Amino acid sequence: MLTEAIYTILAADSTLTAACDIYNTNAPKEAANPCLIYAIQNQDPNYSKDGAASVIFTDLEIDIFVNGTPKTGHTIADLVKSALDQYTGTVNSIDIDLIQYEGQDDRGYNPDRDEYQISMGFRVRQK
Repeated sequence: MLTEAIYTILAADSTLTAACDIYNTNAPKEAANPCLIYAIQNQDPNYSKDGAASVIFTDLEIDIFVNGTPKTGHTIADLVKSALDQYTGTVNSIDIDLIQYEGQDDRGYNPDRDEYQISMGFRVRQK
């Protein structure tokens, strides 16, 4: 599965794993910040005349949550971008042709939780 491949790529960066916990789709209720949650938002298969999808384009969203100051979140975002942007290779039998960074935005501050959120977007081309 692509989600397992994404986790493998992110978890291979020891600086990133030291900076935050990594979760797929949802964090447990008791999860502490800083953490990041990655999820597939959309998959767009590119079908050929033979009927088989030769390429699948996937939109990947990564949300980073930190307490205190957004600076920590931006540091984690830089680590995520370094790990994923322009990545190519085979991971867990998944052939990733290219991962492209599409941008990020600050989702704001939640004063009730003293929490900042940063959202990042990537486009994955999978063969």
